Amino acid sequence: MKVCVFGCGNVGLIVSASLSEIGHEVYCIDTNDYKIKNINQGILDIYEPNLAEIIQKNKETNRLRFYTKYEPEQDTDVYIIAVNTQEKSNDEVDISNITNVLNKIISSITKYSVIIIKSTVPIGSCDNLTQEFKQKTTIGFDIVANPEFLSQGSALDNFLNPERIIVGTKSQTALERIKELYAPLKSEIIVMDEKSAELTKYASSSFLAAKISFINEIANLASMVHADINLVRKGLMSDSRIGKDFLNPGAGYGGSCFSEDVARIINIADKYKVDLNVVKSARIANENQKRRFIGNILKHYNYNIENKVFCIWGLSYKPNTNDIKNAPSNTIIDTLIRYGATIRAYDPKAQNSAIKQYKSKEDALMSSNALIIATEWDEFLNPDFEFIAKNLADRVIFDARNIYTELNLAQYGLEYYYTGRPE
Repeated sequence: MKVCVFGCGNVGLIVSASLSEIGHEVYCIDTNDYKIKNINQGILDIYEPNLAEIIQKNKETNRLRFYTKYEPEQDTDVYIIAVNTQEKSNDEVDISNITNVLNKIISSITKYSVIIIKSTVPIGSCDNLTQEFKQKTTIGFDIVANPEFLSQGSALDNFLNPERIIVGTKSQTALERIKELYAPLKSEIIVMDEKSAELTKYASSSFLAAKISFINEIANLASMVHADINLVRKGLMSDSRIGKDFLNPGAGYGGSCFSEDVARIINIADKYKVDLNVVKSARIANENQKRRFIGNILKHYNYNIENKVFCIWGLSYKPNTNDIKNAPSNTIIDTLIRYGATIRAYDPKAQNSAIKQYKSKEDALMSSNALIIATEWDEFLNPDFEFIAKNLADRVIFDARNIYTELNLAQYGLEYYYTGRPE
C-alpha cells in the first residue's frame, strides 16, 4: 500500500519506519525544513533503539521518503495524521495542526480516502472533524481513530509486535483498508466506535499512571512500618490479576504521554461534571512522590546543601529515550539548585541545556558529594562501587529508581537511600 504520514515527531517517525519495514511504500511530511534535512542526512532528534538503522535501510530501498511539502499523490491508499497537538490553557487541546493537515488532504483527494488520526485528540474529535469536512468536498472519506500505544524506548517493538490494535470506525470500507494496512503485523484488531477508541487512549495512560502512583504510596508506607518493599512487590506481581508491569517504586512517572493524557482526561471529565477521583489522586501522588524523594536528600543534609555538589546519573524520564519532558530529574535538579547546590550530570542520550553534562558517568562523579540515580539505564546497573566510594566526598547514594536494593552497599562504606527504605 502507499501511505502518507503527516508529522515526523516521535510517533510519526516510528509509524513511518515501521510501516515501511513491513513492506508499505511510505512518504512522510513535516513542515520543519531543518528536521527533514537532518533526517535525510541520517540525523534524528529523538533516540529510539534501532530506529536510525531501520529508517536508513528503508530509505535506501526507496520504501521510505521524507518531504517538507505535501504534493498530492492520487494513488495514496491511507493517510495518517501524527502531528503534535498543542496545549491551551487549563489542559485543553488545540487541534489546529490536525485541521490544517485535513484541509490539505480533503482539498486534494479525487477518490474515496481513509484518514487515520494517530495524534491524541479530545473525545469526539473524529466525529466533529468528519462533519466539518463533509461540507468541503463531495468526495467520500472516513476519518478513523487509531490511537498509538507506543512506549518510548521500546516503541518500534510496540508497533511491530503489538498486543492489540485499536480501531475506531463505523465504516466497514475503512475497516477493510486498515486490516490490509496492518495485516503483516498479525495482531488482534479491536474495533469500536470513534469516541470509544479516543477514550481508550486516555484510559490506558491513566490506569498505568495510577498503578505507578499506587506502588509508590505502598513503598512509602513500607518505609514507615519497616516492611521490605521488594518482598511486597514480589507478592503483588505473583497475582495474575495485578501483573508484573509498572510496579517499580521510584520518584514518579514522567514523559509526555502519562503526564499529558492524565491532565487531559481530568479536564474532559470536569467539563462533563464527572469526578475522576482515582485519576486525580494518581496525579497528586506523583507530584508528592517527587517532593518526597527530594525531601530525603534535604533531610540527610539537615536542609543545608549550599555549595554541595550532586552527581546525577540519568536525565531522561526512562531508559532508551532522550526525552526529558516531565522527567523527575527536572524537578530534582531545579530544587537542588534553588537550595544552592551544584549539579554534575551524565546521561547516555538525553541533554539538558540548563546544567553542565559530562562525557562519562565517572567524569560526572569526580569531585561530587553525593550520587543521585534518576534513570535506570543499563550502564548504571553494575558500576564500580569502590570507585564511587573513593570519589564521593560524602559517600551517599540517593536512588530514585531502586536499582541497588538487592546489594549490600554498606560493605563499600556507602550510605544508600531508596524508595521504600525503612526509616
